Amino acid sequence: APISVAQENHVTSATDEGGSLTHAEEGATSNDANNIGKEKTPMCLVNELARYNKIEHQYRLTNEEGPPHKKKFTVTLKFGNEEYTADGASIKKAQHAAASIALKKTMYKHPPPKSSRSQRGSKGNITPTVELNALAMKRGEPTVYTIVESPQYHQYNGFVNYHSHRG
Repeated sequence: APISVAQENHVTSATDEGGSLTHAEEGATSNDANNIGKEKTPMCLVNELARYNKIEHQYRLTNEEGPPHKKKFTVTLKFGNEEYTADGASIKKAQHAAASIALKKTMYKHPPPKSSRSQRGSKGNITPTVELNALAMKRGEPTVYTIVESPQYHQYNGFVNYHSHRG
């Protein structure tokens, strides 16, 4: 669905019952395992940007037009002292469009990029055996593995089987 752009520059953040849409912290509570390999949504990035700059943000439905089968929604994102408006075929698409515009045009400082989890966490996923093999290969030494059986200690468990006699 095509999305168009509109205005910017103004603010305050408050929740009112007349069409305000507050942003739930998308991605913040979702399981990181589900997000591996997935790009973050513009709304999630706006949320991170707002948190980084300690500013409030709010999505408001400012217009809705067209027949039920072909609605056009207009959402305004108040982002600190800035305002961004976008249209979309659904409220969510309009919110994402407004967030995308905000990410491109905002004067607020973006957080430094984080090293990706796959790079950071990959070291911890390597087993000691694989790590040892890699080190041995680097040194040109052979790795020889032998199976060592752990000693079996037989202990008296002191359990006595008592039979109950019914009479």
